[in-house]
Amino acid sequence: MPFKERGHGTWGYIATFLSSGLIHSYIFISVGVYPALSVFLFFLLQVVLLDIERRIGVREWQGHLARRAWVFGALALSLPFVVEPLFASLGGI
Repeated sequence: MPFKERGHGTWGYIATFLSSGLIHSYIFISVGVYPALSVFLFFLLQVVLLDIERRIGVREWQGHLARRAWVFGALALSLPFVVEPLFASLGGI
């Protein structure tokens, strides 16, 4: 039975992001420990950002522009954790 149906929706998305982080880190471990850890931190940061988003009530914000600014800001904050290891794995493009 899914977490949400048992009243544990938050644990469901935490488990999803952490397991995805572990799977993606496994892919990057061949490049090195730092890239694997960096990719895992990207997924861990998503959990933190989702919690902040829920606490500050982004869904209730008026206007699409403010909500989109939140999404793009969160993406801009977290994307370097994936992009840098990806470029490093490709030989530093």
